[in-house]
Amino acid sequence: MAFTALSWIALICLSMTTHLIGVQCRAVKELLSTSSTFQDGQKTLHTDILRRWRRESEVTQRQHCALLAVPWMETNVLRMDSAQLHRLRLLSMPQGGLRRAVYPEQPLFRFVRRVYRCCQLRFHCRGVKGIQGRISGDTDMEFLLSQDALSVTVMRAEIHLRVLNPQHLNIEPVLSYMAKRKLPTRYSLLSKENILELQVDLLFLFQGLQEAAGGAIGGPSLVGMRKVGELSSGGPRERPGAPWSLQDTNADLWGEGVGPLLTNVELGLALNCDRGGVEVSCEHNGVHLLHSPFIALSYR
Repeated sequence: MAFTALSWIALICLSMTTHLIGVQCRAVKELLSTSSTFQDGQKTLHTDILRRWRRESEVTQRQHCALLAVPWMETNVLRMDSAQLHRLRLLSMPQGGLRRAVYPEQPLFRFVRRVYRCCQLRFHCRGVKGIQGRISGDTDMEFLLSQDALSVTVMRAEIHLRVLNPQHLNIEPVLSYMAKRKLPTRYSLLSKENILELQVDLLFLFQGLQEAAGGAIGGPSLVGMRKVGELSSGGPRERPGAPWSLQDTNADLWGEGVGPLLTNVELGLALNCDRGGVEVSCEHNGVHLLHSPFIALSYR
């Protein structure tokens, strides 16, 4: 009897152990299955996020590419009393390297990178050359011009300005050279929060420089030399000391073996500000340049 009782107890214990092991195995299997499903779901979610990010990134890049060819807007109103006045000066970079080149800043790097990416997306593939400027004093913007800038056929030339606009004013750039001749200043802009990116068309200036220097065309042009001569700093000013004044001088601007310019070329640039159509002071409303500007030349 004792042996039979022990046998029954052993069988009961074995049965309970087998049952517990089976339950644990099923639990582990379910846990592993759940974990695998979670990992697969996490991997799928990560893949979906990457795909969406790439899709959104490409859309954003295409939007930025479209801005490279946005149509120009035009203005010709020069408000002398409240405008923020600047002088754009082109200086010659001698072949001997007496003037030190200006190192490109981040806005110029970003612009060139954008052009490169847009070319990869088959948008506006063209050569581009950036000329980094520097701010001198309170109003002067200086650019060193090398001979190679005039040796290619320039299709588009523009100065890029990043302007802080804390009061969200309406800002329009005006070139005094154009306003004096009752010609429109062409520009485009992009506003993001309180920062305004302005591009002002300078194609007429570089075409005149090329005609005068005979760089991309093959021989000096008297018309081009007279056109550029009006912007040279060598002659009398219409209004001495004023950054918006234009220069009238003789056309002897070019020399052999020295650089593209013998004298500085200057151009007045004014920023007009208004709020709801009412003229206001740019300076009193915190409008100022965030970075040194740069000039972008597009060529074929």
